[in-house]
Amino acid sequence: MKRFIEGEDRSQITLFPDRLEDYVAEDNPVRVVDAFVDQLDLFGLGFRRVDPSVTGRPGYPPSVLLKLHIYGYLNRVQSSRRLEREAARNVEVMWLVGRLVPDHKTIADFRKDNGRGIRKTCVQFVSLCRQFGLLANASVAIDGAKFKAVNNRDRNFTRAKVKRRMEQIEESVERYLHQLDSADRQEPSLARTTKTVRLKDKIATLKEEMQRLKKLEARMLATPDQQISLTDLDARSMATSGRGSGMVGYNVQAAVDTKHHLIVAHKVSNVGSDRSHLSAMAKQTKAVRSAWMLGMSEPCLGGCRRRPIPRVRHLAQITRRLLTAWRTAVSLHRFAQKTSVPFSYITAPMIHGVNSLSPKPKASLLDFCPDATSSIRRKMRSPISSTLTPSDKIAPQLMSMSSLRRSYIAVLVASLMDGAGL
Repeated sequence: MKRFIEGEDRSQITLFPDRLEDYVAEDNPVRVVDAFVDQLDLFGLGFRRVDPSVTGRPGYPPSVLLKLHIYGYLNRVQSSRRLEREAARNVEVMWLVGRLVPDHKTIADFRKDNGRGIRKTCVQFVSLCRQFGLLANASVAIDGAKFKAVNNRDRNFTRAKVKRRMEQIEESVERYLHQLDSADRQEPSLARTTKTVRLKDKIATLKEEMQRLKKLEARMLATPDQQISLTDLDARSMATSGRGSGMVGYNVQAAVDTKHHLIVAHKVSNVGSDRSHLSAMAKQTKAVRSAWMLGMSEPCLGGCRRRPIPRVRHLAQITRRLLTAWRTAVSLHRFAQKTSVPFSYITAPMIHGVNSLSPKPKASLLDFCPDATSSIRRKMRSPISSTLTPSDKIAPQLMSMSSLRRSYIAVLVASLMDGAGL
């Protein structure tokens, strides 16, 4: 008796073969994709070739290609060639598209020609989620991510890159000319002749490169953002978190429901700054959802403050501010431990303003921390002594801080001192 689990014999003949329906479970997500696409009005959404032509070779139904694309997005398979392979070997995809295997060119052309219809399909999906009550929560988080484009950094040119490259070429030409002068002072020989020919070829190549850069510079200066990409024309150079690790790509902004993590709205842009997209993303999200109220506000976001748009929380900006406040709070905590300065002399300029000695604050710090412990609240209400000016004991950089950031720091310092028993 064998002690291993045995599989079925590949050569076994069955009278009634298994159906594709038997391989897909009732709770498989592909059934949701199939039901969702079947109830869409593809013609109304703007998809092309919904009605087949009378003549010519029959084409693939747009519904089949749309199901294939949605399946790829759900399973992180975006490449058209990979989708073609999945259609030929994946049982779920076989069930979804009825064992059709479109060519990768057909898949790519469908995505290129029906961009507007795919975006409207996303809107229909958000509307369906709202009908099911999945977007009843009013809190939405907005953040951005950078995606690399199919464009090498060497084939992206900005004003600084072109200037730096031209300077490098000029330095190389000067170095080669100096080597030519040195070779001319040597005795005639075969080695001297070979070296001279090689140096002249390098100089000629660099001059051609200089002419090419001048033409690219003229094209670059004619663009609105003074940047050009040769492979992916819409891609732009963007800074990333690492120093000197910029990339050529796109900035994808997304508004996500905080409860079910569903994408409510999205936008693809070639502008690298997240802050410039926040106001537009808030307006787009408000247009998608009817009953609207976004989370916590951040006063520095001028675009949302000047317009009648609900208050928003931008994860990246709040994270950066809290990290900066935390570093400053740790430094102030160490300063208080070394000098034994009372807590009120540190937090008073943050709460009342640097030049204010009035015991009544202009903006209460308690508004920013409703969950503070009783000991922290007592320290926040500490009276301000008139015998010592707080600004004499505070670092000069605190003078220029905004009231919100000073409040963040005060909360953190209060928490640190509360934990240290100060």
